[in-house]
Amino acid sequence: MIGRALVLAAAGVDHRRIAEELGLPESTVRGWLRRARLLAQRICEHFVGWAFELDPALAVGRPEGDGIGAVVEAIGRCGRAAVLSLGARSPWQIASSLSGGGLLCTSVPWIRPP
Repeated sequence: MIGRALVLAAAGVDHRRIAEELGLPESTVRGWLRRARLLAQRICEHFVGWAFELDPALAVGRPEGDGIGAVVEAIGRCGRAAVLSLGARSPWQIASSLSGGGLLCTSVPWIRPP
């Protein structure tokens, strides 16, 4: 659900429409998007680091833009590298695993690349 909300927000959909589409309270989606913006740099660095670890060719350069769009791009790069290295998986399943289930949490220790 969080992944879908981030993808829609990166495409310019506002939190009210996202909440309606996902059948969630607006306050929940608004909170997710605020947290994603707040943690965007950390999230991008984490997932680009993992992408580089899994396939250095896919991690070249920084994600375009900033904020939620960059978050979605970084998770997408990492997901692509993971699929090529480890086999078919959802990028959001990978994101959940590599963030210890706490993609938008600051208190959960994330799994760092070796």
